[in-house]
Amino acid sequence: MDKYIINDDFLYKYMKGAENIILESLPKEEELSYKFSKRFKRKMNKLIRRENRTPFMKSFINHSKKVAVLFLIFATIAFATTMSVEAYRVKFFEVVIEVWEEFTSMIFKNNKNINDRKLIPAVPEYTPKGFSILEENINDYVYSIIYVDRLY
Repeated sequence: MDKYIINDDFLYKYMKGAENIILESLPKEEELSYKFSKRFKRKMNKLIRRENRTPFMKSFINHSKKVAVLFLIFATIAFATTMSVEAYRVKFFEVVIEVWEEFTSMIFKNNKNINDRKLIPAVPEYTPKGFSILEENINDYVYSIIYVDRLY
């Protein structure tokens, strides 16, 4: 019966041979032709980058995400409050319109004679009410007019 007892000595003696047989039965790395998907490669690279981060960096990223979520919640609540109260909404749009009126531009495109490489400008027929022409420039590709509000 001593022949059939499996102990550490038995395993150390005979498993070396079994290990070699199993390793030799596996295909060589050159014989493998499996291609990993781009999605799998991206996920693996992301996992490797995440594991290479220092504990400080992991903590910093987690706190940054929490701060970003809190800021987003605050901004959403502030915007919803502004839009739901008429006085705030009117003031908000007055500020936006005031800022945008200062830097308004109009672009006109003409597809006629596009192959001539020479600009044929579409000249406005009138000056907008309350404005005067400050500067007018023309070259082969650009025609620009800068209007100034007479109040300034």
